[in-house]
Amino acid sequence: MKTLRYGIWIIAVVMLVFIAIYFYRFNGALSDSKADWGTFGDYLSGVFSMFNLAVVVLLTVYVAGLDKKRSEREIEVQRRIILTQFRKEELEVLENKITDTIALMTEFNNEQMIKNIQGIIDYILIFQVQKKYLFPILLNETVNKSFSTLNQILENMQVSIKEVEIAFAKEKIDTEPALKFANLTADYTELRYNLISRLQLFILNDLKG
Repeated sequence: MKTLRYGIWIIAVVMLVFIAIYFYRFNGALSDSKADWGTFGDYLSGVFSMFNLAVVVLLTVYVAGLDKKRSEREIEVQRRIILTQFRKEELEVLENKITDTIALMTEFNNEQMIKNIQGIIDYILIFQVQKKYLFPILLNETVNKSFSTLNQILENMQVSIKEVEIAFAKEKIDTEPALKFANLTADYTELRYNLISRLQLFILNDLKG
């Protein structure tokens, strides 16, 4: 807006200079002749025409600049909305995958449980590597370490499942492996929740810009 005001002021000053030149050229005296006033009117008409043309050109350039900025903002907003949609979809898949682990605890087939957990471990590793372009926060050392810890807990759960199976096969049941498995499940649930919340917060903050 300042540029537009400066431009109009410059044009106005130039117009006054033209008028001053006219009076200087013709000694600045007021004439009693209608012909002289007619000539002066024609001169002013030409000056004002140039002034109007200059203002129109200036306004056109100014409006075009506004349209360009508005268009760039709209494109950026659309880009962020589309990117956010992709991120939400990928995060939903991840959340479903790592949440399914808790549901798998009701499986009676231990081998199947171990196999399913391995599938989740593999998916998390793929997510960490392939989804960095959608989630640059994965490059954050703390977040990356949290994912690694999550996978380590899952691997410990696989081992714990076998330990529980052996413990219950004995005549005298050992409850320690079952307690260990319960603690791992609690740690996994807490860390899983924190990671999903952090990724959700990243999506929200990036959308706000």
